[in-house]
Amino acid sequence: MQLVSQPGKLLSSVLAELGLDGEVHSPGAATVHAGDVEFRIRQQVERHFLMRIEVAEFEASVPVTGEAGRIELGHRGGRRRAGVTARPRPDRADLQDIADRLLGSEEFHSAFLPLDAKTAVLQVGRDSSRAIIRHVGFSRVLMVFPPTKRYVSAGADQAKALIDTLSVLARFS
Repeated sequence: MQLVSQPGKLLSSVLAELGLDGEVHSPGAATVHAGDVEFRIRQQVERHFLMRIEVAEFEASVPVTGEAGRIELGHRGGRRRAGVTARPRPDRADLQDIADRLLGSEEFHSAFLPLDAKTAVLQVGRDSSRAIIRHVGFSRVLMVFPPTKRYVSAGADQAKALIDTLSVLARFS
């Protein structure tokens, strides 16, 4: 079996699972409106030995500006989530201030805590900032051996957590 990409297949599966309509720009990119927030979905490809994973990357504009940097968002706790972390990169006072304000937001905690994010980053820029989230689900696995093509669903609760998190970040200032 050859790993042949089917443009748009992942995007249509993700939009169907989210229960939203999107404006498709290309087979691997769309803009989606969920309530008061607009976010973008892009298909990213991770290549591994004998397999490929097509991952949906979600991006929303965030109304925070500052010197260029990033804040890596994550969960605390080993087996059970005990809270949220925000690590500024590089470690600067202005980024730490944004991270502290985010960690102080109860709305952000309640939205982000249940989210099974593979990576979540707040990229801060002088003119604009954006939140980028890659989920564990919302992806497609293509394997050569054994021959497999499978969409990895995230579920309704994760779809809600993702949209809630993007909404909170899009309003954060």
